[in-house]
Amino acid sequence: MSERTFEFQDGKSNKFWAISVSGDSHTARYGKIGSKGQSTTKTFPTAEKAQADADKLIAEKTGKGYKETTVGGATEASEPEPPAEEPEVVPKKAAANEPKTAVAEVAASEPLAEVAITAPANPLAVSNDIELSPEDSLWVTYGERPPFTPTTAEKFTPTQFLAKLDNPEQFFDKKTDWRQPFKWLNELMKTTIPRLSDAEQEQARAILRPQVALINWPSQNSDYLPPAFALAALLGLHDETEAVVASWADESASLKVAGYLLHYKHPARMVFGLGSREKVLAHGRRLKLHLDHPEYVVGWLAHTGTDALDMIRDSILATDRKEDAAKLLEEFCRVKSPVAAPFMLELMLDSKAPALARSWLSQNPASAADGLARLAAGKGKLADATKEFFTELKAKGQTELILAAIAAHPEAATALQAILDHQEKAHPILDRAAMPGELREAFEAMVKKPSPLPDWISVATLPPILVAGARLTEADVVVMLDWFRVFKGEDRPAVTVALKKHAEARSLDAFAWAVFQAWGKAGFPPKDKWCFQTCGWIGGDNTARQLTPSIREWPGQSQHQRAKVGLEVLRMIGTDIALTMLNGIAQKLKFAALKARARELMELIATDRGMSRAELEDRIVPDLDLDENGVRVFDYGPRQFRLVIGPDLKPAVKGPDDKVKTSLPAPNSKDDAEKAKVAKADWTAFTKTLKGVLELQRARLEQAMVTMRRWSVPDFETFLVKHPVMTHLTRRLVWGQYTSPTAVAAAFRVTDEFEIADAGDKPLALDPALPVGLVHPMHLAEADKNAWGQVFGDYEIVPPFPQLARPVYALEEKEKAETSLNRFPTDRIHTGKFRGDTEKRGWEKGPARDGGAIWEYSKWYPAAGVTAFLTIEPGVNAGGFDLDDEQTITDCHFVTGTAASYPYSTREKPALVLGTVNPVVVSETLADLYALTSKSA
Repeated sequence: MSERTFEFQDGKSNKFWAISVSGDSHTARYGKIGSKGQSTTKTFPTAEKAQADADKLIAEKTGKGYKETTVGGATEASEPEPPAEEPEVVPKKAAANEPKTAVAEVAASEPLAEVAITAPANPLAVSNDIELSPEDSLWVTYGERPPFTPTTAEKFTPTQFLAKLDNPEQFFDKKTDWRQPFKWLNELMKTTIPRLSDAEQEQARAILRPQVALINWPSQNSDYLPPAFALAALLGLHDETEAVVASWADESASLKVAGYLLHYKHPARMVFGLGSREKVLAHGRRLKLHLDHPEYVVGWLAHTGTDALDMIRDSILATDRKEDAAKLLEEFCRVKSPVAAPFMLELMLDSKAPALARSWLSQNPASAADGLARLAAGKGKLADATKEFFTELKAKGQTELILAAIAAHPEAATALQAILDHQEKAHPILDRAAMPGELREAFEAMVKKPSPLPDWISVATLPPILVAGARLTEADVVVMLDWFRVFKGEDRPAVTVALKKHAEARSLDAFAWAVFQAWGKAGFPPKDKWCFQTCGWIGGDNTARQLTPSIREWPGQSQHQRAKVGLEVLRMIGTDIALTMLNGIAQKLKFAALKARARELMELIATDRGMSRAELEDRIVPDLDLDENGVRVFDYGPRQFRLVIGPDLKPAVKGPDDKVKTSLPAPNSKDDAEKAKVAKADWTAFTKTLKGVLELQRARLEQAMVTMRRWSVPDFETFLVKHPVMTHLTRRLVWGQYTSPTAVAAAFRVTDEFEIADAGDKPLALDPALPVGLVHPMHLAEADKNAWGQVFGDYEIVPPFPQLARPVYALEEKEKAETSLNRFPTDRIHTGKFRGDTEKRGWEKGPARDGGAIWEYSKWYPAAGVTAFLTIEPGVNAGGFDLDDEQTITDCHFVTGTAASYPYSTREKPALVLGTVNPVVVSETLADLYALTSKSA
């Protein structure tokens, strides 16, 4: 029906109220005659129920004296101005150094000048509505309130209410309501206070006024919100309320600094009791008011409309618990306006409740398109996510929204038109009959009538899975994903085995990662963890690369179990890249439990393959698509760029002009655009992966030198000399063949031509019977070290870690007969430094003792068959909470065998006499100790 309008005038009030019904919802407008008023929209299960509720509201209004002014679809009296476009808030997080502004200054200079811009013309037929009810407007205590009749019986009659105001603490039960004042206050706000006449409200204010002088505001942080002040804010004692709020320091209501104020005083209730919208805005911003309860989000919206949605966004982003963030965001979703769209996008990307934000964007596509369009013209994470949103609109066939957004936002026309113009490479459909037999049989064995997939995953927008250049049908993809969802077997589903064999690896990898991303944007719902399994079943190197940073971060976000599953996924992917990522976590991670689990998995993989972990680590170093000479070509079509690894081990490229560039140049008009795009993407992935691989392998080789690991000649040649990545490290170090753990038969280096040369640059033939190892400087005479130093200087070879110039330490004569190194009896080491440095240098934590204290660390030297043990006081806590800020090294000794041989005490077997311990072991242990104590507290 068309809008019906009503007015109420009795000499005191001049109000209008209007209602229109559209399908299964109705929209009510109300306010002072001549003002823009406010509007609320409510949705019902059916159109009939929406109409019935509208009729009921009309009957209530006319029963209260409202007169209809609608004539033929128009009002007799002058209609109120239509709601003006609300100012749009630009997504912006307050800068740490943002200057603080006094309330008077803010109010006098347009409070939102820093963050508000005028909303653009809107051809998308969207509104700027907020779904607020008349009850929600009770948060506003200034101006004329919309009519509201409580439907719930009052907690106290007006007479009882006034009688209790002399002692407001009578209003609540101290046993149940003391910590949650919003419970009893909300009851009063929604039941009793609206029933007070104007005279009764004034009487209530008169009773409260002497109780709420600023001098009576509690000085103790741990005192709860005084009931008198809370009621004063609700009843409109604006001056008294402002005196309290103005006394609070700037930013004192932010989550970072307001712990006591938020928990005990509920500052939002006091701010909402101020006397004008401008003051609520100004003080809210000055205090950086954290809206920590859902009703406070509603209250903020009731006061500020869409003018300050960034405050709601910041409150949600600052909320750590998923359940709490979801409750706040659920109220934010009442806003049905383009102004909310950029904030919803941010919350989808960064909040603990991304599913609700994603749902809002999906359910309000017109508002989202209008609100996000301008971001498409920018750069960064929000711009990328915006383009992805419009790409999804295109995939869903909603191109008319993109065209409307282009018309409304010419500044984004180029970026949006590019999305419309972009044509994905067309791939023919792969019918079942054309599938390889093994793949066809796997599909036919799966369930044929899949149940609906989660609403957050759109098959139409997922990358295609390609088999011999043809793509799986959407129907087959749905069947496959549904099978993944219900699959309960321990082995891989047959269809994944067939896909890994017949489908194009890059397409499977892209598909798996897209499924995982969709799951993540939905908030990782536990029932859909099959998405994680999908990464393990069909994911590849790119999935492993992009998944690993999240696995490393999740334990710090209270997601240890998800991180553990992530390790299993890397193991399931099983490529060299994936296992290298897993090994990297096993080598270096601040979360001890996850690091230990990664090590367990590496040991299991090694055992399954019948080799030691060190041998496994040799075999999983990825080649990164380099050729046997350690070179790779990035192809632009007419131009090719050859990889160059510089002396600093940083990648560069050399083009047709023989000029070395640190990165690939921008394509020109003569280049093949498609090839150049692929090359740029490959370069980005390659450089990121190379950096991580080299860092891990550099540390691994240094430990191999320290622990005197040895290789057979065939393994040395296969896994070090001829490996496309390891060769770049191998050629920068001095190697030797050993006749005993400490005796070098011949020292050599590997030349750029893969030849073996001695210090005189003469060819050297390796003895196949002697093992190869990295030469420790203690194994070379001084003259030999000088000779090798000259060679490296002449060829400008920069070692990846200190080798020839490595500091060496020897026992003092008196120490040789002792069993313990006690050179550092008084040095105190900062606990944080001790934790980090011991881990970096290869020391392992011992078991937790009484009280969870760890006071023993060990380091294994396999070539010498010796373990070094280090004891400290008072020890570090296994749970990560330091027992003391400083540690003292109380003992360092050596025993034969590994740490696992001494589960309870290293004193089960006598410590070795220091003079009998391999000198390299002693030197490296002393080097670690000197490094640990070099900056002692």
